[in-house]
Amino acid sequence: MGTERPHRIRSKAAVYRTYAATGIEQERWGTFPLVAYLTTTHERRNTLAEHLGPDPFAVVALFADTPELLAPDIPGSSP
Repeated sequence: MGTERPHRIRSKAAVYRTYAATGIEQERWGTFPLVAYLTTTHERRNTLAEHLGPDPFAVVALFADTPELLAPDIPGSSP
């Protein structure tokens, strides 16, 4: 909905990265889940990407990009 302030999202992402560093999920499941921050505008996407910076556990994208994010190797999955 675009109502969460970028600094709040950045704080939540820091907590997620801290938890990832524990290795608990990686040990249990062999991987760590990726967080997709989805929005409807390029401006919001760019703002979030700037605030999050490089993050191996996150992707910032438009809702329209969702099929490609979920199935990047399936022919016809990109818009």
